[in-house]
Amino acid sequence: FTTTSFLLVGILFQVLQIHSFQITSPNLRQYLKSNNQIVLLAAATIEAVTIEPALSDTIIPNDQPTLTQEQHQQQQRQRDAEISHSFATRDFEPAFYATNPHLQTLVGVFARQATTYAPSKLQSLLKSCFQEDGPIKSFQWDEQVRMTTPDGDFFNVDYNYVDKSNARNDDANDDYEEENEEVPLVLIVHGLQSNSDSPLVKDMTNAFNAIGMDSACINFRGCTGEINTKSPLGYHLSFTDDLQQMVEHISTKFPMRPIYLSGFSLGANVVTKFLADIGTGAKEYNIRGAAVNAVPFDLVKVAPNLSDPGFTKAVYGNSLCKSLKRRTQESLQVCEQDFSGDTFEAIETIREYDDLVVCSSYDFENVLDYYTKSSTWSILDQVAVPQFIVQALDDPFFQGNIKPENDPSMPLRIHYTKYGGHCGYIFQQSDDEQNYQTSWMPTEMARFLDHVHQKQLCIANEK
Repeated sequence: FTTTSFLLVGILFQVLQIHSFQITSPNLRQYLKSNNQIVLLAAATIEAVTIEPALSDTIIPNDQPTLTQEQHQQQQRQRDAEISHSFATRDFEPAFYATNPHLQTLVGVFARQATTYAPSKLQSLLKSCFQEDGPIKSFQWDEQVRMTTPDGDFFNVDYNYVDKSNARNDDANDDYEEENEEVPLVLIVHGLQSNSDSPLVKDMTNAFNAIGMDSACINFRGCTGEINTKSPLGYHLSFTDDLQQMVEHISTKFPMRPIYLSGFSLGANVVTKFLADIGTGAKEYNIRGAAVNAVPFDLVKVAPNLSDPGFTKAVYGNSLCKSLKRRTQESLQVCEQDFSGDTFEAIETIREYDDLVVCSSYDFENVLDYYTKSSTWSILDQVAVPQFIVQALDDPFFQGNIKPENDPSMPLRIHYTKYGGHCGYIFQQSDDEQNYQTSWMPTEMARFLDHVHQKQLCIANEK
């Protein structure tokens, strides 16, 4: 150990003391103690410095303030709120002949491809109505994966990739994911009695693909034509189990992959309930944000729309009720659960169906308990990632719904529109020269997710 070495060691420890650093390497201390008397003098200097056990040999400053977990979460919440509320929303302005909420709702289901926008020229409109192809009609999923649930049941997930050459059809398909792990994935949750074949789901997927995000639609149990064996109804308004399993699957297998959530109607409620339930835990799954349409915030208030006498029940409620009963009857042939034949056959409304089938299958006390526990209006402040909700004030399914206010301190952002119906948002006024590939609502949700993603990339690059 030379005189020069000693001087350097001495200078080092003086610097450490001046800046109040902690030495975290026991190896350095032991080496110095094992040498001659000159080095022991340096070792004595070390004795004057607080030595903390550490996991590495890194020298860490102790003069920087340490945030508590609560303070860190508050900072993240404020940042996410700023991201949500900095998004520039756009108005939905349908053509003058397409403002009726029932027209928006029905045509949006049966003729979405031809009516996404309303060209100013009649010739262009007629052409779009009779075209045989288009982004929705020509859409195809790249692959389907079956997920086995902890209770021994299953649900199917359909994937669509931005890069079509990455479609895979076997179990040895990890190469794409490992090489492109940071490509965002949007998990889509559909509505009541819908599935991945829905024109709206395809429309949404096209919109998400357009901003460079892969998509995966979670088909609720029993919604793909296959009978599930564990329950006559494999999902409900607050059934988050399958979404939770899918999120855990993606985040565990590909922890760097950003996850976004989307959905509509019942699916929008499931997404919102899930995010509120897990709160800040969303960060642990790398969930970056969400965009949904049509949330029934207060189910106690809106449920009568589909069950009480009136136009909405006659046009939508009765049809949905018959569809639910038909699917349940098919499931009962293989499910262990059973209902009184006379009671089941007597069901005439969705409320009666919920009371008999849903409540008994999922241990709700009664239909009021089911609607109360499945409502999200009282837990919106627990959402801890940027979430965008597109909500039509003329939605026939949700008349009487409460209207939560936007709070700039919350990551939740609600965009209320005067028109739109129930998951419609078609016939948006447009310029004939523009080639629109997706309808207004999916486009706006995709814009929000892209806004969130770009903002978060900027924040990550600044660190």
